[in-house]
Amino acid sequence: MLSKKPSYFWSAPLSLLPPVLQAVIYYARFGRINSISGYQDYFWFFLSGLAGGILFIAFLRWSSSRLTQQFVIAAYILAYPASIAVMIIGGLFGPIGVVLLPLVPWSLLMFGGYSFGRRNSLKQTLI
Repeated sequence: MLSKKPSYFWSAPLSLLPPVLQAVIYYARFGRINSISGYQDYFWFFLSGLAGGILFIAFLRWSSSRLTQQFVIAAYILAYPASIAVMIIGGLFGPIGVVLLPLVPWSLLMFGGYSFGRRNSLKQTLI
């Protein structure tokens, strides 16, 4: 059993990455900074990153072994590109699409990583 659980405070720094990545992707794709979108667009990307960060910290807090945490971290990293792509595509559906749709790849992969890590950590304790 892990005695130290990560604080939900750490979801705040994680939430800064999606707006930055969105700006970098836009610049890489079009060769210029997006002057059309306002701060509100970046705010929705921030909220989506915050929701993903809270979900990530929740899975880490639920983890009862170091192995399970490692699988959750790996799943979060693997799901990040898909979540960013869904975040950008979700802009077609408005703010709800930007905030809620990226939670699907994050939650599915992190749940898979959590389940896989938990199953493997239980096998190690039984041996």
